[in-house]
Amino acid sequence: MRILFLQTKSNYPAVEPSLMHFGQGLPYIAASAAAAGHDVFGATVNYEWCVPSANQALENCLKAAVAQHRPDVVAMGGLTSDYLFVRDAIAHARKWAPGTPIVCGGGLITFDAPFVFSDLAPDYALMGDAEESFVMLLDCLEKKGNLETVPNLLYRDAGEMRMTEKRQMSRDLDRLPYPLYDIFDYDRYLEMATQSPAVTDTFLHTRTHPRVLPISLGRSCPHRCTFCLDAAGWGRQEYRMRSIESFLAEVVHFYKRYLFNFLFIYDELLAARKGRLHALCEGLKRVRKEHSMDFDWTCSLRVDSGVNEDLLREMKEAGCAYIMYGLESASPEVLASMKKGITPMEIMSALEATEKAGMGFQGNLILGDVAETVTSVRQTRRAYETRFKDHMVSIGFVVPYPGSSLFQSCVDRGLISDRKAYYEVMGRDKAAVFNMTSMPTPVFRDVMGSALTQLSDFLAVRAASAERQGTCHADRTAPEDRKRENVRIVAFCPHCGLESEYLYPLDIGAEAGTYDVLAYCVHCHKRYAVQVSV
Repeated sequence: MRILFLQTKSNYPAVEPSLMHFGQGLPYIAASAAAAGHDVFGATVNYEWCVPSANQALENCLKAAVAQHRPDVVAMGGLTSDYLFVRDAIAHARKWAPGTPIVCGGGLITFDAPFVFSDLAPDYALMGDAEESFVMLLDCLEKKGNLETVPNLLYRDAGEMRMTEKRQMSRDLDRLPYPLYDIFDYDRYLEMATQSPAVTDTFLHTRTHPRVLPISLGRSCPHRCTFCLDAAGWGRQEYRMRSIESFLAEVVHFYKRYLFNFLFIYDELLAARKGRLHALCEGLKRVRKEHSMDFDWTCSLRVDSGVNEDLLREMKEAGCAYIMYGLESASPEVLASMKKGITPMEIMSALEATEKAGMGFQGNLILGDVAETVTSVRQTRRAYETRFKDHMVSIGFVVPYPGSSLFQSCVDRGLISDRKAYYEVMGRDKAAVFNMTSMPTPVFRDVMGSALTQLSDFLAVRAASAERQGTCHADRTAPEDRKRENVRIVAFCPHCGLESEYLYPLDIGAEAGTYDVLAYCVHCHKRYAVQVSV
């Protein structure tokens, strides 16, 4: 069969290109379909400025892709925040590929399946890991088989929604084919990726021309943080690990293919098993030397996972630039309410060890848990000012995503009474704020607003030099008044005194001017402001 995979535009309906970290879901499923003998194709609107609108660009993209590839199936998916994209994509697919089955998946379906399936009305939907179940569905469609044999499937029978047996799939991660990125023109994505003062891009500060690749080393998590996707109504998924050798083979494979220079390692419990992280570091040092590979990497660790200075130094020697920690709050009461299973003391201990090892750390502090009070907000804000401000740490709001116990609590309490309206808000705002606390709404707004003000009081320096480099590659198709220009900036870190170089896109007018940008030191990874004269 001929399968058209539509890549999600994560900032939809914004007109700007979406260069967020590349999702692995569709590439994994496309690889499995290709391995089963199907013809797979990709379509994306992520790399162009969507003028006059993202919706029109999406329709044009699907129209052209359908005409070119004549698909037997159109597949798409996304997260809660991708609701508007998937909704519009389904409408356009129905218009330009009438009668072609539409299959949806991802967290959007998995964590609120009955409502989303009924509301968006794709022909089929798959919950959970879908590499194997998608191939089983294609086999059924091709041979007119029994749909009840496909696990985790939603479909309609005589107008009624049917849901098949729920079953965990992809238990042996080593057996899955590598994600298929080529059909989504990954080379172009790498060419367009850039450093930027924007929050999501500053994490790539160690490379002036970042070429980013994600590789998963494990899936799922046994912890039950209230804000995380607990798969309510779906069943807790078993944590699964890949072998280190399988992971290293994929690193070598994709380095040869894409010459990436920054690797995101995804595994919620990388340090859960004693010796695993040590084996990873030894393996990375070996393959980097054997294949002359040059890249930085990062990963996530829990602060209660035995983090110590010796282990962190070993990670640094293996090329790790910084660690991503789940911080969330500085209040013990809020952490307990979130079921994080950690304490403020453990957080501070891990961060102290990280700094001593000469590494950076990234994390988020999220306000608005049900146990949040005026006092706890001030605790977290005070910790940010005294301990986190100079690091890659941001303050935001906790969001009740479907699949989390917070979402179910909001539904039960009537805070989310109109599911469709909720999804539409999340599709536009991506991180809408809900008052889940016991604070009256006026107090909540005042306290939260105060907590997020004056967050720009960082150590500042003047740039040692700033040279214009021409139009930012990502803006070459932008309207003339939206085009930015790359500026090569050299600055000396006010924390460690060492020199760093950046290539930032700035909105430069016709006349010379001065610009304030945020930067992270390439060496100590601490944050500071740079005054740039262009």
